[in-house]
Amino acid sequence: MTTRVSLRILALPIALSLLLGQAVVTTQVNTARPAFTEASVKALDPSIRDRTGRQLTTTTFVDRTDLLQLIVSAYLDADGAGACATLIASGHECPPIVGPVPAWVRTDKFEITAKLPSESLPVEIIDRLREFRFTSSPRRDVYPPPVQLMLQRLLEETFDLKVRRQRREIPVWAIKARTQELSLMPSTAPAVTGMQTNGLVLATRRAPPRASDDRVTLVFEGSTLKDLTDFFSFYLDRPVIDLTGLEGDYNFTLEFKGGDSRTPWKKGGVPVMGGFDVARLAMAFNALGLAIEPAMAPFEVLVIERVQRPSSN
Repeated sequence: MTTRVSLRILALPIALSLLLGQAVVTTQVNTARPAFTEASVKALDPSIRDRTGRQLTTTTFVDRTDLLQLIVSAYLDADGAGACATLIASGHECPPIVGPVPAWVRTDKFEITAKLPSESLPVEIIDRLREFRFTSSPRRDVYPPPVQLMLQRLLEETFDLKVRRQRREIPVWAIKARTQELSLMPSTAPAVTGMQTNGLVLATRRAPPRASDDRVTLVFEGSTLKDLTDFFSFYLDRPVIDLTGLEGDYNFTLEFKGGDSRTPWKKGGVPVMGGFDVARLAMAFNALGLAIEPAMAPFEVLVIERVQRPSSN
C-alpha cells in the first residue's frame, strides 16, 4: 500500500545559528503603504524547539523564520515564492533574489507578531483573510497584497532593508503542452506530492533515493502545473516555468528510470536530479503529453542593495 506524504516546506530541519535578543521596530515615516497597527520583531533563541510557524487571520499576523524567507514572503509573487521557499529552506541560491547578503540573513531566525488594521481593510480582503489557509504548496501560501505591503514596510523599517526590482532574461526549463491528449485527471483533492522507489514513499523535501537504476514514481494529487514547476525548480539547475496555459488542479504521476544517484548535482552543464537527468525526465513528461525544454525567459528579480541587523532593546 502506498502512503503519500504532504510537502511542508517551512518545517524542514535545518541547522541554524540564531541571534538572541529582541529587535525594536523603528518609527520611520512611510505613508505609501499600509502598516500593522502593532508589531514586534524579535530574534529567536536557538534552544526553542519550535522555531518555525505562521498564522494569518483577520486580526493577527505571526511568522517565525529567517529573514530571507520573510523577504520572499513580502516581495515575491506566486511564481517567485513557489520555487524560492523550497530552495532557500534547503540552503540553495534562489535565482529571483540577487545581491550579496550577510550570512545571518539566511541563518538567524526571527519572530514577527503583529496586528492587522482590520477596520481599514477592504471587505474583499477581510473575506479573503477569513478563508486563508496554509497549504502544502508555497505558491498557494502567498500573503494577500495588503499583508505583503505591511510586511515590506516592517522589514524595511526594522532591518534598514533596501531592495529594487529588475527584469532580466535568464535561462529556464519550460514545461509545454506537447499534444492535445493530456494524461492529467482533474482533481479537487488537497495538494499532495510524494516520491516512491522500491515501495518507499519519501517526502519531496528529502533527497532522491540513494539507489541505482531504480524505477522512480512521483505522485502528484490535487496539484497545479505550477506546483509541478516548483518541484522541479528545486532539483534542476535553473528555474522551471509553466507555459502550458492549463489552469486547475490535477492528479498525475511521473514514472521514469533513475540513474546512479552518486552522480553529483550540477549547477551548470548537464542538469541532474540526484542522477535523474532531463533526458529521462523528458520521456516521463512525454507520457503525460507534456514537454520540458530549455528556453530563455524574462524574469523579475529582486535585488537586495542593503540590509542591517536590527538594534536591540
